[in-house]
Amino acid sequence: MINSDFGADSAESGIDKFDKEPQCFYTLCLKTTCCKCIPFGKFKDRKHALYCWVFTAMMTCLFIAIIAPMVLYALADYEIMQEVVIDSTSAPQYAAWQNNVYGDGREHVQIKYNLYYFQVQNMAETLQGARPKLMQVGPYAYDEYYVKFDISWSDGGDTVTYNTQKYYLFNQDETGPGLSQEDQLTLPYATVIGFDYLLSTVDATDQMLIDAGIHSKVETQQVQLISMINMLYYTVLFDNNIPAAERAVIIKLIKRTNSTIDVIFDDLYDFVDRSNVGDLLLKTMLCNLGNLSPFWKTDPFHAWFGWLNDPLLLEVQALLDVVANKTGEVLPWTSAVPGASTNWSSIEETRRRRAPDVFKTGKKNANQVGQYVYYQNMSELWTCVSAMDSQNTSLYTEGEQFPACAYFQREWNDSTAEKMGYRKPFATPYANRIHGTDANAFGRPITSDKLGVFISDIYRSVYLEYVEDEEWNGVTTRRFGIQSKDMDNSTDNPANAQFYAFGPSGLENTTAATGVPVFVSLPHFLHGDDRLVAAVEGLNPNEAEHESNLDMEPQTGLLTQAHKRLQVNYQMVDKTFPTTKPDTIDLAHSVCNNISLIISLIDAQPNATQIPLPDCNLTMFNTLFTCFGAPVEWKMYNGEVFFPYGWADEHFKLPDSDADDIHDSLFMIDEVGEQVQFWSLVAAGILFVIILAMLFRGHLDMLARHQTVWHAFDPTTSYKGPGSAKEEGVVDELHNPIAQPREGAAYMTGKGSAPLLA
Repeated sequence: MINSDFGADSAESGIDKFDKEPQCFYTLCLKTTCCKCIPFGKFKDRKHALYCWVFTAMMTCLFIAIIAPMVLYALADYEIMQEVVIDSTSAPQYAAWQNNVYGDGREHVQIKYNLYYFQVQNMAETLQGARPKLMQVGPYAYDEYYVKFDISWSDGGDTVTYNTQKYYLFNQDETGPGLSQEDQLTLPYATVIGFDYLLSTVDATDQMLIDAGIHSKVETQQVQLISMINMLYYTVLFDNNIPAAERAVIIKLIKRTNSTIDVIFDDLYDFVDRSNVGDLLLKTMLCNLGNLSPFWKTDPFHAWFGWLNDPLLLEVQALLDVVANKTGEVLPWTSAVPGASTNWSSIEETRRRRAPDVFKTGKKNANQVGQYVYYQNMSELWTCVSAMDSQNTSLYTEGEQFPACAYFQREWNDSTAEKMGYRKPFATPYANRIHGTDANAFGRPITSDKLGVFISDIYRSVYLEYVEDEEWNGVTTRRFGIQSKDMDNSTDNPANAQFYAFGPSGLENTTAATGVPVFVSLPHFLHGDDRLVAAVEGLNPNEAEHESNLDMEPQTGLLTQAHKRLQVNYQMVDKTFPTTKPDTIDLAHSVCNNISLIISLIDAQPNATQIPLPDCNLTMFNTLFTCFGAPVEWKMYNGEVFFPYGWADEHFKLPDSDADDIHDSLFMIDEVGEQVQFWSLVAAGILFVIILAMLFRGHLDMLARHQTVWHAFDPTTSYKGPGSAKEEGVVDELHNPIAQPREGAAYMTGKGSAPLLA
C-alpha cells in the first residue's frame, strides 16, 4: 500500500474537494445546504458568497425586468379603465360623458357642426336639360350639444341604457363672411322630389281617396259653371220683357253652351281618371303654390334640420279635408318634413320621438367599450318612414311637432313593424345589422386595422380602416377612414347589391330608409364615379377638406379628433306632367265667349232683368283648370342628375392640454416601465459578464490547485519499497518499455494504489 506521505491527503483535498465545487456552487445558490457539507446560511468562503450574491442579483434584475413592467402596465391599465368605463355616476369621466352643455363636458368636448349648401345658379336652364351650375355657400356654423338622460346600468355596470338629446345652436362668429341664418337659398325641394315615393307608401284605398279629392275639385268647378248657365236660362225664360224671338235665340245659345260645358268636363273627368294620381296631384298642388318647379327657397337651418307646415303638404291636407267632409274618411297626414339631421328641441320631445339605446360599458371586457347592444331597441335596423301610421295623437299636435312612430318592439314580426310605419332600409339581415360603436368610444387597446361602427346618418354599419399614424402634441395616434369598398357600386363590389348600390360608385342609397330618393356621398363626390362630378359645375373634391376620418390613441381607445363629412344628394330625373288636350282649352274659351254674348244680348233688351254673374274667365280658368292645361316638363342633364344639396362637417378635437395630461400620466407609467425593464436588463447583463469572469477566474484557480498535487517523475530512479515480488512487479511494470512514460511525464499518486497516468 502506498502510505500517506506520498500525498494521500493532498489527493483528498485536491481531487474530491475540487470535484464537488461546481455542485456545491450551484446547489448553494438554489438550496440551503451543499451536499450536507455546508451549514445552513453559511458559505464555504468569501468567493462562494460572492458567486451567490452576484448570481442572485442577476436573477433579481431579470425578475424586475419581467415583473416590474407588468405591474406598471397593469397599474396604467387600471387607471385607463377608470377613465374609460362609465359604470356609475361616480365614474371620473361621467360628467363629460353625460353632457357637454356645462362643466367638464363643455370644456373638453366641443363639437362643431358646419353646413355647406349648393345654390343653383341657372334654375331655368337646368330644367331644360342644361348642366347645373352650382355655387357652394357656407359654412353656416353651429355648436353641437348633447345631454344623456334616463340613464340606468345593468349587469353589474357592464351595460348602460340611456337616451340622448342632441341640439344645435347657431354660431354667427364662426359662420362665413356675409352669411346669416336668415339667408334664402335656392335648393332642390325635397317634398317635390320625394312626392312619388311619398304616395307609394299610401295604400290603394287611400290613393282612391286622394283621386276622389281631385274629382271633387273638378266637380266644384262644374257646379259653379252649371249654376251660372241655369241662372241665365231661367232669367231669360221668365223675363217677359224679352221678346219671344230674342228669347228663343238666347235660350238656344244657352243650351249650346251648356252642352259644351258637358263636353269639357267629360274630358276633364277622363283626364283625371287616366292620369297618374301622384303626378296629377303634384301638378295640382304646385299650381296652387304658383311654382311648377322642383326647386324652392328656404333658410339654412330648416333646409338641414327639417321643417313643419310644408306648403305642398298643406295643399294635400286641404284636399284630404274636402274628402273627409264628403266621405267621412280621414287619411292620417302630416305636413312635417324631417331633415337630414334632427335638432331635438327638448328632453321631452326627444323622449317622445326616439327610444333609448343600450351599450356595453366595457367593465367586463375592455374590447367592448361603447359597443351597441340595441339601437333604439333594435338589433336589426328599421326606419320610421310613415310616422302617422302609429303616432299617438294624444302626444302630438299637427303643425307644431314632428310625428314619430311608436317605439319599436323586438318581438314584432315584419308585418307588424310595417303596419306601425317602419321599413327595412336594405335587403338582407347583414346589411341591416347594428354592429360596432357609435364612433364616440372604442374598445381598447386598439390593435386591429379595422374598427366597426354604426353610422346612423347612412343607416348602416361599416368598418373603418387604418390609414396612417398621426402625431398629436407628442402623442402618437392611429387614423382611420371609410373603406373604399363600402362606397363601391354592385358592379365593382357585388356584395353591395344588398345595399341597393346599383348607381354610380361613391353613393350610399338611402331611398328605402328615408322615403325620398336620397343618396349620401362624401362632399363634392370625393372618391366617387367621375360621372357624378362631370354632371354638374362647381365641384372641386379634395381629401384635405372632404375626407371623413378619426384619430384614436390606441392604448386608451380615446378619440382625439374626428371629421364626419357627408353630403346629401337627390336623384333628379326627367319628368313630364299630364296635360289636358288643347281643344279642351279652346272649348273653355268658347264657353266664356258664349256666356259673355248671352249677357250682352240680355243687357240689350229694354227693361230686361240685370243678372249679377261672376266673371266666366275667373270661374272657368281657375287655378285647377289652368294647371291641367299647362304643359310642364322637367329635363335633366343626360336624363338623370344626382343633384348635390349640401353637406355637413361634424368635427371634434380634444384640447391640446389633454395630450399633455395623457403624456404626463399614463404614458409616463409606460416610459417608467420601459426604462426599468431596459436598465434591469442592462444590469443583469453586466452581472452575467461578472459571473462569467468569476467562473473563468475560478477555472484558472482550479488549474493552479491541480499543480499543487502533481509531482515530476524521474523514470531512472529505482523504487525503494519493501521489496516484495508484487512491488517488484510494479517497479518492473514502470520500466516496461511499452508502458514507460515520456520523459518528464507527471504522475499523480492515488490513495493506496499504483501511480496513475495523468
